Amino acid sequence: MSKIRSRVAFSSKKRIIWFSGEIRAGTANKVISVLKKLNRTEGPICFYLSGPGGDFDHCYRIGKEIDNSPNPVAGIAHGELRSACFVLTQFFRVCVGVRGSTFGFHRAARETTRAIAKNLFLTQDDLQKEIDRLKFVDALIATIFFRRFQDFDSIFELLRIDKVLSLNEAIKLKLIDGRFDEYNFLADRRFILSRLRKKGKGGS
Repeated sequence: MSKIRSRVAFSSKKRIIWFSGEIRAGTANKVISVLKKLNRTEGPICFYLSGPGGDFDHCYRIGKEIDNSPNPVAGIAHGELRSACFVLTQFFRVCVGVRGSTFGFHRAARETTRAIAKNLFLTQDDLQKEIDRLKFVDALIATIFFRRFQDFDSIFELLRIDKVLSLNEAIKLKLIDGRFDEYNFLADRRFILSRLRKKGKGGS
């Protein structure tokens, strides 16, 4: 399996954050640092997001930073958003999607095999503790989605089957607020990619 490249870039002038890839400790730290920097001045922040997921705990750290932001943070979803990246969309004041975007639920319980894959010795208590932890994470994820879509039974079923939603389906369920103008998205993407080419990681 090829390694997924994660990118974090931003522009203080345009008040844009661009994140694509997996949510891990390093990328979460950088996103939080950028949010703190942009919040030194007043004005809405636009957060472009796509990716296959990542660690829930680091997703939650970013989410709480968005929740506590003194400036409103608007999410703009584009491309594929799965697992933790989809969960993160629920923290934005408003979140819209670019045409063709998809949103995938993913149970934490599907991530239980790391120790088994490494051939580590696990006792029955170890396995039960891990199952309990993952069930707790699933409940937290369901609670986050419940803030917008208040039907626990439906949320748990969507998580159980790893349901992938189209943009229209996500809007219908009120998990995404609407569509984002594709012309503006392409213009901002060109701007961010030019900064990445010039400066490597990050921006100013």
